[in-house]
Amino acid sequence: MSQQLQDRLDVMDVCTRMAWYTDRRQWDSLVAVFTDEVAVDYTSLAGGAPGSVGRDELVGSWRELLDGMTATQHLVTNHLVTVDGDAAECTAQFHATHIADVPHGENRWILGGHYRYVLTRAGHGWQICSLTMTVDWSSGNQAILGGAASTADAGTVAVRFLDALSRYDIDTVADCFAEDAVQEMPFAPPGFPNRLDGREALRKLYGGLPEANRSMSFPVRSVRPFADPEWVLVEFDGKIEQFSGAVYDNHYFGFFRVLDGQIRHYREIFNPLVLTGSMSEADRESTFSLDSAG
Repeated sequence: MSQQLQDRLDVMDVCTRMAWYTDRRQWDSLVAVFTDEVAVDYTSLAGGAPGSVGRDELVGSWRELLDGMTATQHLVTNHLVTVDGDAAECTAQFHATHIADVPHGENRWILGGHYRYVLTRAGHGWQICSLTMTVDWSSGNQAILGGAASTADAGTVAVRFLDALSRYDIDTVADCFAEDAVQEMPFAPPGFPNRLDGREALRKLYGGLPEANRSMSFPVRSVRPFADPEWVLVEFDGKIEQFSGAVYDNHYFGFFRVLDGQIRHYREIFNPLVLTGSMSEADRESTFSLDSAG
């Protein structure tokens, strides 16, 4: 076997071991996969900025996050490897499943995307010195990563709200809001509420949606934290099909303020022309009107 082919196989093996040791909770073995300092970029998932971290600290943070999970499985495939002397790069696709015991709602979160690994070879073999994760899609309940809602960050709570709404889980939707929560919809067209005060008003609005629609989904495009950790901007789509056959497909920006694991303020920005142009007046009234909510 040529040295070039052997190097490619060794690089793929190290990248695979990162996923294997993580899922098997073999933390000591996982530490050895990395160099002493690792450049890490998880901004496509968590926002913030790329940084450098010691390998013990990196593995410790993963252990703290994942030890509470019932199970995880990271499948890594389609490796593309380039080797230049004692330096190498590898790009590979991943499919990651996370399962946890939760009191209510979906118990798993799945995401897919790709990793970019940068590796260096020393006397003890190849090690990862840089890791970038790019998320291409996700589904399920991201809130399971944060544990109970009372300890979850703003982005986790906001995604949990949208996920519960997609599943018609109105009890969980209501639980995401504080008792004195406020939702503002400054671009709501005439005849529709542009402000709701209190959890019960929000429950009334959202509680009417399952009876009015055949299906709903609110896929998240991005979660962008602010410098103030209480606030997060979530970009998402609203896709609704009514029993009449009418289809509503709009693009949203949601500004969420979260305190003690509950939404206190939610400002919803959307295009009112899509709302008024995609459904009949009767369909709009049955879907979005507070008066028609159950």
